[in-house]
Amino acid sequence: MRRIENYTYYQGESLNPYNDFGRSFWWELEREAALNGDRKEKWELSETMTHYLKEKMWQGDSTSNTTYEDFCKRVLELYNKGLWSRNYICVKGYTIQEVIKEPGNKETISVVCRYYKGEEDNPYKESSDIKNGLWFYESCWAIRGGFDKISLEEYISVGLEEFMKKDNVPITLKALLFNRWGKGSYSMLQAAETFKDFYKEHYANV
Repeated sequence: MRRIENYTYYQGESLNPYNDFGRSFWWELEREAALNGDRKEKWELSETMTHYLKEKMWQGDSTSNTTYEDFCKRVLELYNKGLWSRNYICVKGYTIQEVIKEPGNKETISVVCRYYKGEEDNPYKESSDIKNGLWFYESCWAIRGGFDKISLEEYISVGLEEFMKKDNVPITLKALLFNRWGKGSYSMLQAAETFKDFYKEHYANV
């Protein structure tokens, strides 16, 4: 059996389990990598994945004006958010905000985010409700550049990697929420327990 424990989307299924465009794309690409026997690091692309995106998508686009460094950074950002946009990896002036507005990615955002749905203005900003802050943090996760590996490692280190693993919310978003939840706590391990209750209340049944 091929090693897939470090794969994010493909877990050995015979059929693609995702209905939204972004994660469906990455499932297909990870499946191809697994069938090729790739071993990969968590949250990183494997050799097959990188080769396909570089040769077929980035170099294969005659209008591409991003550098290889841009390509690598942007591909990894999309991968860890479950989004996909050829424009983003190829066109330097194309922003993550434009990625989110693409029909397929709007669909993905609507599935993985509970409060942020791609709006430019916070619909909860006049409210003191917790939804105000959750919309803000979800929007930060969706549109900010880069990949916050430190928050992710912190989240995993306190034993939360398997927490609510199959609820459609990406672990990278959970890690950001936990990072903000735990700020100022005496112990991040202690914060992990209270975070579970907080998360279940505001995410499990939304």
